[in-house]
Amino acid sequence: MTVLGARVTRKRMLMLLMGLFVVGNVVSATAPAFGVMLADRVIASLAHGAFFGIGSVVAADLVAHRRGPGRSP
Repeated sequence: MTVLGARVTRKRMLMLLMGLFVVGNVVSATAPAFGVMLADRVIASLAHGAFFGIGSVVAADLVAHRRGPGRSP
């Protein structure tokens, strides 16, 4: 995920990770066997963790730099 993320913009990476998360959950919900479901849950969990890691960085970048912690509007 890190190697792919270095070459892709943050917005595109967030969209790809959310797509992978959705596909992993749909496939695990319709899995014909336990092994398939378990593998898909692992893939979805990796996408989920990476998504929130990148999402928190993007959210912090969206906040104006003049509005630091503890400052009211």
